[in-house]
Amino acid sequence: LSVDGVLDRLTEYGKIGGRIWVAVDDGVVVGFLSFQFTTFFHAVGKSGRITAMCVGNGYRRKGIGRQLLQRMESHAKSEGWSLMLNT
Repeated sequence: LSVDGVLDRLTEYGKIGGRIWVAVDDGVVVGFLSFQFTTFFHAVGKSGRITAMCVGNGYRRKGIGRQLLQRMESHAKSEGWSLMLNT
């Protein structure tokens, strides 16, 4: 994808309740986590799920994934989401 293609996809993802957190080290993207707001039949209240998560090979085991998860959880709680799933 081109840069414009990625930006278009990010815009569309946001329109359907998607959120993306990006980890950057010295101007280089080293990881990301995507999360989508959704509803589940079995759950009451706002819900969501992690749709993708990746940390680059050279950046693993340095706490980046944990930081991405913590940011996502903090945002979800501040928005009143009661259930978060990893699919």
